[in-house]
Amino acid sequence: VDGAHSVFKDTPWIGCTTAGEIVDSNVMRGSVTALVLDSEYIKFGTGVSENVKENAFNAGKLATRKALDNIKIDKYVDSYLTFLATKNKPPRQLIRQRQFIALVLGAGFTIKESGWEDEMIEGIKDVIGDYTPIVGGSAGDDGRLLRNYQFINGQVYENSVIVTIIFSNLKIGFGISHGFKPTDKIALVTKAENRTVYELNGREAAEVYAELIGIPKKELLKGAGSLKLGQKLSFVIGLLDSIGVKKEEMMKKINILKFMTENPFGIMDVHGNYWTKVPKTIVDGKYIEFYNKVLKGTPLVLLKIDEDLSLRATTKSVHASKEGFNYKPAITIVFECGGRAVYLGKDIGKSVALAKKESNKLIGFYTYAEYGLSKNMPSGTHYYTCVSFSISDELLTQ
Repeated sequence: VDGAHSVFKDTPWIGCTTAGEIVDSNVMRGSVTALVLDSEYIKFGTGVSENVKENAFNAGKLATRKALDNIKIDKYVDSYLTFLATKNKPPRQLIRQRQFIALVLGAGFTIKESGWEDEMIEGIKDVIGDYTPIVGGSAGDDGRLLRNYQFINGQVYENSVIVTIIFSNLKIGFGISHGFKPTDKIALVTKAENRTVYELNGREAAEVYAELIGIPKKELLKGAGSLKLGQKLSFVIGLLDSIGVKKEEMMKKINILKFMTENPFGIMDVHGNYWTKVPKTIVDGKYIEFYNKVLKGTPLVLLKIDEDLSLRATTKSVHASKEGFNYKPAITIVFECGGRAVYLGKDIGKSVALAKKESNKLIGFYTYAEYGLSKNMPSGTHYYTCVSFSISDELLTQ
């Protein structure tokens, strides 16, 4: 961070640690990637708030307020461009025009702690409302699940959320996609508290989950005990990775992680979109702990990974982000789940190379959670998903 700040100096900048980096058609790990944006048609305001794990709602709210207080809009040029857009474009285009967007980098989960993203997003919405798009992702640490960090203007934070409010007179867009298909298997949450589901269909949650997948419960639980090693497991994963042992292969041997990666649950909204709800572990051999809150009374649809959909999910996300553009985006920032890197394996590079064809410049990172939306879906937290944010060279007046 000191090295980057010595170059950026007075230029506002944000960043975080990751679970892998994307630049154009390249997927890397252990690298440093940077993107510099310079345009008289885009304004930025940044804010940061700490203690997101302890009070996620207030942290999201405070960081957003700081970012809005920090942004400087030209009351003459910016208002004139908005006037021209209103003058030249029909209402059917104006009604979908968005000039503000919140780009968010939050603290990512560890093997011991998780589950604050939903409340953090609600805190941001408390300031900007439901209409303003929120995109971004949670910081990673190359799968060690131990500690991750966020950066802003040369300062290093842990357990924080960074919000950048972007005001753009250039066309902006966003997209979201994952590689899962719904099955016809559904379970009702009949007993739950916070992130732990105790009963599905009135029975022990883990037992029902195993039945839905079609395996004996003992197969589901194989390797679950390894997760209790906590920080020691993270250290082991990091050590094996440093000496060339692929942690993806090791993780696949822990059945609980393999099944959760390939068969998460989904919650269908009124538009038919499936929001992923991903189990994190099995508690006491009986209950399912999720990465975020699952409410009693929620119908959970079992999802199944689809090889082709998964391979093309990044492309689909980037393609959706350029809707309304006349040309390819000048730049697309991708926030992609680190879990996708695990189940795509050797095809991860192919997935990104396909997506690169949709944009002039692709950059991004692998996250521990994604924040995004579609044209008929409000902003929220997602997992095993790809979120894209595109900026065009075209003025919104065009």
